[in-house]
Amino acid sequence: MKLFSSIKQTFNRIVAWQKSPVIPPENTREETVCMNCGETFAANFCPRCGQNRKTERLSIKKAFRLFLDTWGLSMHGLLYTIWHLFARPGYMIKDYLDGHRQPYFPPFKTLLVVGTAYAITFALAGGFSEKAIQDQKEHNELVKKSIQEANKKEGTAKAQSRDEKVKETASETAVKDIKLITEFSEKYNEWRKHNMVIEQMLMHIVFAFIVWRLFRKAPRRPGTNLAENIIAQVYICAQLGVIGIGVIIYEALTLPYPTGGISWELSFVTFAYNYKQLFGYSIWRTLWKTFLSYIIFMALTILLVGFLVLLVGIHTGVNAAMT
Repeated sequence: MKLFSSIKQTFNRIVAWQKSPVIPPENTREETVCMNCGETFAANFCPRCGQNRKTERLSIKKAFRLFLDTWGLSMHGLLYTIWHLFARPGYMIKDYLDGHRQPYFPPFKTLLVVGTAYAITFALAGGFSEKAIQDQKEHNELVKKSIQEANKKEGTAKAQSRDEKVKETASETAVKDIKLITEFSEKYNEWRKHNMVIEQMLMHIVFAFIVWRLFRKAPRRPGTNLAENIIAQVYICAQLGVIGIGVIIYEALTLPYPTGGISWELSFVTFAYNYKQLFGYSIWRTLWKTFLSYIIFMALTILLVGFLVLLVGIHTGVNAAMT
């Protein structure tokens, strides 16, 4: 009983810490003359130009810190933000949207640095190796060969009727269209392999629109607008990027070369974990709304693919009718 009570108290303390926004340091009362603009003030930062009161002479240590600041690796920079993205992600995003922005690294910069780290890790792990590229080429060749064999026409040099010729022409056009789709798919996969972050960002923007509509009456953040949902999705995308780096490292140790893909189950749990803290719905309602978001996103994707297939079908029919 005491053990259960102790675990419950620890859990409650963790939840209370997660919900509490980051408290900035107290202002000093010691007067300082700003080394940049000459303003006399008693605070941590100059009220006139914003420079830190602790402006010391440059040293090797200071120069190294400036280098780290470039990539957001200062004390309250990228690493600090990533820590909060995993320890209290939804609450951290809520803090940022509510105006507590100084302690955290900006969302798009966070995504840029994480995306760069992801690409470097993927390359070092062999994701762009000759073996990976060769295996992809062999896979594409097998797809082409199977399409050609499936659509290979049997015929003789005998004269054919007009109807047969029309069917033959339509069949040839269909084969060409299938080849076009295959080539487009190959080019897309190649682009996707080298631009995973951009692809994920575009997907998250679409997802942000869906979440904006489904979670607009959330108890913790009612009336969240589209821009705020996009910012939230940018942080979640960066969070998934960090998880993806872990997946790449794991795959590099267990597979010939990494794929860098994140399973939909892991991404679903990540989304639900963020949304539970950000919007404040119950666990089951959060899971349901997250699942519904996935369904809507998949439906939109299927509609887009269906629209492309319809265009190909129309193209095939028009070419057949013109012959």
